[in-house]
Amino acid sequence: MKAFMGSGDEMSRLVPVPVAGSGNPCAVPRAAPGSVWQELQAADKGGAVLCWTIALVLGLWLCGPADAAAREPKPVPPNVVVVVSDDQRWDMLGAAGNKTIVTPSMDRLARDGVYFREATTLVPQCAPSRMTLLTGLTIQQHGRASNSARDVTAPAVNLLPMLPRALRAAGYRTVLVGKWHVDFSPVAAGFDDVRTWMAPGVGPYLKSPVLVRGADATPLPPAGYTNEIFGDEAVAFLESNEAAAQPFFLWVALSAPHPPMGPNPPDVVRLYAGKDERALWPPGLPPDARPEHLRDYCEAVSVADRELGRILDALDRRKLAERTLVIFLSDNGFMLGSRDVGPPSRHLFQGKRYPYEASVRVPVIVRGPHVGRGVVDDHAVSTLDLPPTILAAAGVAPEKRWNGRDLGPLLRGSSKAGPEDALIELADVHRPELGKVEYRAVRTPAHKLIVWREAQGAELYDLVADPEERRNLFDEPDAAATRRDLARRLRRWLEVTSDSARQWRSMAAILP
Repeated sequence: MKAFMGSGDEMSRLVPVPVAGSGNPCAVPRAAPGSVWQELQAADKGGAVLCWTIALVLGLWLCGPADAAAREPKPVPPNVVVVVSDDQRWDMLGAAGNKTIVTPSMDRLARDGVYFREATTLVPQCAPSRMTLLTGLTIQQHGRASNSARDVTAPAVNLLPMLPRALRAAGYRTVLVGKWHVDFSPVAAGFDDVRTWMAPGVGPYLKSPVLVRGADATPLPPAGYTNEIFGDEAVAFLESNEAAAQPFFLWVALSAPHPPMGPNPPDVVRLYAGKDERALWPPGLPPDARPEHLRDYCEAVSVADRELGRILDALDRRKLAERTLVIFLSDNGFMLGSRDVGPPSRHLFQGKRYPYEASVRVPVIVRGPHVGRGVVDDHAVSTLDLPPTILAAAGVAPEKRWNGRDLGPLLRGSSKAGPEDALIELADVHRPELGKVEYRAVRTPAHKLIVWREAQGAELYDLVADPEERRNLFDEPDAAATRRDLARRLRRWLEVTSDSARQWRSMAAILP
């Protein structure tokens, strides 16, 4: 500052002193001939301009930096778009090494962002998985343990943390489109702009009678392809003035590729016409699997991909892409006949529920501001990690009850350390015709430990040497160290989530 102001003598030549009794604070004494002050007086005979100039200079000197900092605009939080596909296996996209499936939009997103190749869902079933994405909680914490059951002792919806509610409180416009499948209204979750949606967990792909619109769930006349309608609604919002008016959180939940998997638009059907079923085989599906409707499933995945692409294109057209965090994921996987499990029902091993790779591994891809490009990450990321990641990106403190991990450092590349393990759980025990399925599991990218509530024993798999999970290593002496390590990891998860599964007889025999 001294260099800018000059010495005291120099300042005395520049700064005037008001003339006493003049009544004019800008009146100045006569300056010495040849001085800087005389030169300034000559240029401004009235003195007013000179007085204001000096006042301005002094003001900038005395308070300029602090005042400038106060005026500096706060950073604008990113928009957030979450696109959820339904029942999409981990290997049903080109980025996963599937050379037959047509998913240019998912693959484009992976090239432009971070693809979490080892990601898993916390709960491999539609309703509880969505409940976790909305609340950031585990099944015992939010009370929705399966599609068919809600814990009556669980907290009321207004007492649960909600991702959209937290974002709305932070100034976001919260927009819902698509499949809902939880037992309270979107408004109760914090969505203030409810567009076309579907309350039940399943509905027709064409001319669906279960689509509704708005917070009051006004029925819509059956018309068109369901997922195209969802895509239309998402694009219409992105191209509206509302999308530019404030930061937004857009939740788009597609119903594809969940059964019935069709009918699909003719141009999508043509993508797989004439191809032998074996040519459509996903890379993670065992050779002896018995998939049903594999062609329809491939078509439905491409339907989901096309709607994702329309959303990405709309972000580009509206010049929103560079300030929008886009997250694509599936709620759970799909077994496609890869295991003969459950009671005598072919539907079971075609679907999900079970803690095996085909059911629990899901695609998770993130693109956005400050996110790495073309990164393939192999940490044990879980869908439980997405709510805290979204809030952190929005500059909002996560809920204290949340046990998910903020993936921001991984996304930005500021840290190579990331989640080492992930919890997997389900308690689907209220449908006798389907069999009781209740377990807790912990998974690392290399191993998985499964503990069943009622079954004797447990299961331990080497996912690198045995990706199809055929050989249970739990009782093998050579796997003792791995078994102890995974048991410690599972115990930690059960403790931090206050899970009553710690009291299971089967669990007590395993945990250290």
